[in-house]
Amino acid sequence: VKSSGEMSKEFTREDLKHHDGKVPDKPILVGLRGKVYDVTAGANFYGPGGPYNCFAGRDASRMLGKMQTEPDALDPSTADFGEKELHSLNHWEKFFFRQVLARGDHQRLKRDVHLSTINIIMYKTRLEK
Repeated sequence: VKSSGEMSKEFTREDLKHHDGKVPDKPILVGLRGKVYDVTAGANFYGPGGPYNCFAGRDASRMLGKMQTEPDALDPSTADFGEKELHSLNHWEKFFFRQVLARGDHQRLKRDVHLSTINIIMYKTRLEK
């Protein structure tokens, strides 16, 4: 559990690498759309040997949007996402929001890559129609 002072911490992708579940003292973190989620409570899923460990310790936006775990999906950029990928990413964001943010484990990911807000706005506009 993080103190309120830690809640505003910003992480770079390099910072996240140290939160992949391999160090017992550190929380397991997943980055998604500029937010960092503490998924330590689900260590059996996100920790070493877990089915979702590939998402731990990194910005998993591209991986989750494309539903891929291959190395080419490791680049977190979502600039080329179409409607299908944005829908998938939106689903995962809602999942993390309900499962993790409700417990207050939410921090910001300092972006060192550009996310396509235009694609996100276009996708949300299509959903509203």
